[in-house]
Amino acid sequence: AQQLLNSINRQTAQLRGTRPYWYRKRRELESYAYNLDSPGAFITFTPADLHWRSLYQHLPQFQDWQELPEQQRMGMSSKLLRDNPHIAAWHFYRRFGLFRDIVLKQKFNVTDYWNRYEWQGRGSSHCHGLFWMDGAPSVDLENEHTRKEFVRIWGSHVTALNPEPARVQQQGEGSPLAVNPLRHPLTFQWLSQILNRCQRHHCSETYCLRKKKDLGEISCRFFFPRAWGDKSCLTSHTITRFSLLLRV
Repeated sequence: AQQLLNSINRQTAQLRGTRPYWYRKRRELESYAYNLDSPGAFITFTPADLHWRSLYQHLPQFQDWQELPEQQRMGMSSKLLRDNPHIAAWHFYRRFGLFRDIVLKQKFNVTDYWNRYEWQGRGSSHCHGLFWMDGAPSVDLENEHTRKEFVRIWGSHVTALNPEPARVQQQGEGSPLAVNPLRHPLTFQWLSQILNRCQRHHCSETYCLRKKKDLGEISCRFFFPRAWGDKSCLTSHTITRFSLLLRV
């Protein structure tokens, strides 16, 4: 009987999403860390899949999608995403792969990586990744010298700049990502539209607001809003035991 159970366990390790499957993947990741040392970065990639023109041109009713007003287009985007999760997943996989190979590898000297893809109920993808980089700073945060070196190197890359922080979306303004990027002029106004539409965090009770067990206060689990600053520093949050690189 035990031999039969062992055989079943080995087979289910090939079935994606099962506990044995993720146990095998975890052991693979541990082997990566054992042989390659600690990765240089942990990064999460989330697509703007309600806006990407490059995605919806591969889905049904693309012409209708282009011509609809913004509010109706968003509703249609959600429906198309739910009805065609396989196309959306492949598009994100392909687009992320190109970004990784063309941008991340060349800019940060990426030598190895390990990724895990996840999906939400509405068909939206996102990816968590560990990246090993040639020349990445040490992650020994107990050492003052390595802390300063970590901040010096990553401080030039981890930053947030909004050209128009007080920008208000105009009535009837369409999505900046619904246009053909190859034919649209690269301006700070367009950048501002994209940043304020897709890369601003808005707190909500259904997503990020959590009550602290010790104080009973409600706060954002991503520590927003954050104070503005022009100097980088490394700060610790005892709630999560993670360190954040911030500008103060």
